[in-house]
Amino acid sequence: MLTLVFIIIENGLMLFAQAVLDNATVMATRQIQIGTVTTSDTFRSAVCSNMSTFLDCANLNFYVTTSPGAFPAPVTPSTSGAFASKTFSVGSRGDYVLAEVAYNRAFVAPWVISLGGASWVLLSTQAFQNEPKLDAGN
Repeated sequence: MLTLVFIIIENGLMLFAQAVLDNATVMATRQIQIGTVTTSDTFRSAVCSNMSTFLDCANLNFYVTTSPGAFPAPVTPSTSGAFASKTFSVGSRGDYVLAEVAYNRAFVAPWVISLGGASWVLLSTQAFQNEPKLDAGN
């Protein structure tokens, strides 16, 4: 019975962590969309500043790529949460952008749940089109 309680708590914490990661990804990708984030360091800072202290930025990996005509294909992270490619490209105005943020989250009670490892990879994906930058006369 105690194991069931820990599993319920673990699932609740995982869902909370996923919601925090999704929100941080949305907020950071909006900064790409309007042109204020242009480097991987500023993107990492934007994601981390929107995550609570509940999530550690050291376990964060991301992949941002662009395509001028259509959305690029997503890339699946490995079981450790790392992407095979370290691509970071915000593109230019009107480009389609795909941003994937992975977070490797350790179990709170790893002795209760053993699903082939002691962590889960949480993945948040945002696909959007960069906004056109307005001219000074508009």
